[in-house]
Amino acid sequence: PKLADLDIEVDRPLWTYTFTVTVMDTRTSMLLGSDKVTAASGDSASHGLAKKIVAILAAARSTERTHAKKN
Repeated sequence: PKLADLDIEVDRPLWTYTFTVTVMDTRTSMLLGSDKVTAASGDSASHGLAKKIVAILAAARSTERTHAKKN
């Protein structure tokens, strides 16, 4: 955990069908994004969660590149 660049947390509150994902930058503790997927099981939620994680990472990368070009 000390060497990781990102902290990706997937959670499902007990007795619900909602899976949540949060992505944080471990260096700055900045929240890069969060989202949720509703599914009956982890197997059926996995594809949607993966797509959400990739979208969060893509948005964070595009923001990072925009800030780098301004400098």
